Formats: sequence, C-alpha cells, structure tokens
Amino acid sequence: MMQTDVKSAYISGTGSALAFPTRIKGMVIVAGAGAGGIEITDGNGGATLFQINTVANETMNILIPGEGIKVNTEVYVKTFSNMTCLNIFYG
Repeated sequence: MMQTDVKSAYISGTGSALAFPTRIKGMVIVAGAGAGGIEITDGNGGATLFQINTVANETMNILIPGEGIKVNTEVYVKTFSNMTCLNIFYG
C-alpha cells in the first residue's frame, strides 16, 4: 500500500473542487439553517461518488474507511444545498 500526504480543500459552493485524480479520505460538513445535502461526482456529469442529506445547523465529521473514495478525473460538487461549507481531506 502506498502512503500519501493528506491535504484539505475548503469548498463553499458547486463546481470543481479538486481538478485532478485523488482519493477522498474524509470530510467535515457544516450545514446551514435548513435541511440540505451534498452530492459529489467524478467530474461534471460523472458517476455519483458520495451523497448525503443533512439536518439544519449540524456539523458532520465523516471518515472514509480503507484507502478512501477513488476519484478518477476530478472532485466535482454537483449539489451544495443549504450548506455553510465543506472541507474535503484528500491524498
């Protein structure tokens, strides 16, 4: 197994979050005042890699087991509904 450095990216809206192949290791999701959700895809129009619904004013710490979620093209945030921010840990 290859070891890589873990880095983080702060996201506050939809679009390309990381424009390169990587592995998502974890996330911190901060929800806004209403229920919402996030959907992350493998590039714009690609397969859904991660999707979650949130409740209002909730902070969620998500650890991805094993080697993480493999992203072949780019980390693309398709849906960012009623969220304050998203921190993605990758490497």
